[in-house]
Amino acid sequence: QYATHSSCEAECLALGLITKRIASGRHQLGFIGFPQMSPTVVFNDNQPALSAHKRDSVTPGLRHMALGNYWLVRDALSRGDIQLAYCPSESLVSDLLTKPLSLAHFLRLRACLLGLPLRCKDISLGICCGCCRDSQWTSFSPV
Repeated sequence: QYATHSSCEAECLALGLITKRIASGRHQLGFIGFPQMSPTVVFNDNQPALSAHKRDSVTPGLRHMALGNYWLVRDALSRGDIQLAYCPSESLVSDLLTKPLSLAHFLRLRACLLGLPLRCKDISLGICCGCCRDSQWTSFSPV
């Protein structure tokens, strides 16, 4: 367990931890004959954490953080092992398992996670996610 002072710090810590796992996975895949030619995309919904890693230098706002994970992520970015990308919170499938959600949001993310078709009229809240153009079943995938 880790104690952090801000959501940005927590997300930076999480990026460092996942970067370690990605590096290990990429190494193992290369060892068995499947070298990874393109970067692994890491999606995150915290824009301050993403911009902190994309800057060329450490800013005074980061001085309270343990910077070991920060530099680990920066090294992985510079080597091309990972690529950081913003994903809005409403499209993060992991939120399905970690946050209380409205029924409409839950049904959209569940359909995406399970690869199930989703029909907006199944969401009886009058909300359309834009996933269906007509009454046919379609698959939903987040942006």
